[in-house]
Amino acid sequence: FANIEFRNAFSTEMNTGSLQLFEAWIQYTFSNDLRIRSGILTPTFGAFNAIRDASPTFLGVLPPSVFDEAFEPIDFMPEFANLMISGSPDLGGVRFEYSLFVGNGHGIESETSTDLNNDKSFGGRIGIAPTENLKLGVSAWNSGVEMGESNIHRHELYGFDILLTEGDFELRSEVMPGKDIIDGTLYYKFTHFVSVAYTLGSEVTPYILYDYLRSENNLEFSHIQHRWSAGI
Repeated sequence: FANIEFRNAFSTEMNTGSLQLFEAWIQYTFSNDLRIRSGILTPTFGAFNAIRDASPTFLGVLPPSVFDEAFEPIDFMPEFANLMISGSPDLGGVRFEYSLFVGNGHGIESETSTDLNNDKSFGGRIGIAPTENLKLGVSAWNSGVEMGESNIHRHELYGFDILLTEGDFELRSEVMPGKDIIDGTLYYKFTHFVSVAYTLGSEVTPYILYDYLRSENNLEFSHIQHRWSAGI
């Protein structure tokens, strides 16, 4: 699988536009209980992160701020992983799913792409659907940068997600508290969003989306940001 984006009339011959590789991975499925994926991949954190680049799968022109590449604070979310193990084992009628991932920590030398960081990024999500209309999930992520005693960073993030559907009604929400530790200084971060939608006649879906974002380690988002959007 490969997810590649070509922008602005990309051409190597005319040296125009740009090309960006979002994902490139291979997967082996042993059974519904166990799947192994390796390469450059989007880790499963919360219910929304895996579809952040697939705009037809979510309501609205823009995703919540923390997933929007125009607003996203640096190091807030786990963007990439290199190995992920997942599965959906049968628990006697209760739908259950898990995902565990690992990747390189932050810290790449830009000119040679040398990995300067011995630390790794790791995390995962556990999801359960106690009923046909309700899905719940819990996620966690930890990543560090240790490039000498004067450059030690650590990022932690936790997530709680819910999806409730009842007929043509849908409510989706995620809450993500976390913290960054940079050279011994602690910075808190927090985001959450909630979207409500109702489908009329199986064709028209009005929706309202609210999201909240704050990250003390980011000058642009050190104060609370609220954003509302609505549409059909």
